[in-house]
Amino acid sequence: MSTLGDILTINLTTRQITRLPIGEDVARQYMGGRGLNVWQMQQQANLDVDPFGPDNELLLSNGLLTGTVAPSSSRVQLAARSPQTGFLGTSNVGGHFGAALRRVGVQMVRVIGQSPAPVYLWIDGEKTEILDASSVWGLDVPAAVDAVKARHPDHPDLHFFGIGVGGENKVRFAAVIADDGHAAGRTGLGAVMGAKNLKAFVVPATPGSRSNNAELSDLAKDYAREIRASERYDIYSTYSNGVYLRETNDLGLLGTRNFQQVQFEKTDQ
Repeated sequence: MSTLGDILTINLTTRQITRLPIGEDVARQYMGGRGLNVWQMQQQANLDVDPFGPDNELLLSNGLLTGTVAPSSSRVQLAARSPQTGFLGTSNVGGHFGAALRRVGVQMVRVIGQSPAPVYLWIDGEKTEILDASSVWGLDVPAAVDAVKARHPDHPDLHFFGIGVGGENKVRFAAVIADDGHAAGRTGLGAVMGAKNLKAFVVPATPGSRSNNAELSDLAKDYAREIRASERYDIYSTYSNGVYLRETNDLGLLGTRNFQQVQFEKTDQ
């Protein structure tokens, strides 16, 4: 494992798994998250890729601060060719999965190829396995999480990032769900996982953090103090994005009834 984290590449067709450190020059130029994913997609020689085909790389990358004490930093960026557009599809998700992935030293996961049967990826420290998912295929995410936990009784606390029945059936707006309901819901990347017969990424919980040092802790505390002292902290912490509900509705930007309408008549209630 490098300090910056490793790139874990899994070929579902050949079942070959490789793990190499990310270069510092790449990390400095593209940083992580979406930038790192786009950099990796640019390395693909074939630009004519079927989103549901084996050549469509599925990329999952942490941000540089994921797994640290920095506020709001536990984010993961997912990317592939979108089945909705055929172009770059990207989605972002929160929760604890990204931090768990970073604690086992992984900065990026590349999934290439296509499995002939349902599988899930078990990423435990330096060891990664492609495991049979036939018993969890056809389950929604909560049921699949329970089934995977039952299969790994030595790891009752694990982190799951996977698809439900919609993704399995390549529904083009299928999301990928992390843990207890965080969703990478944009651009239909759950369908890409379904096309690969990939049910989930699973990481057992491990203690520790990448950069939980005194200097970073002090910086994080300063940042948190600035957030709390900001002019709109009280209203945002109370209402979140709901602050702009009426304004959004007045502008005709409030998607209503599955975006059949752009305003909702009961926003004042």
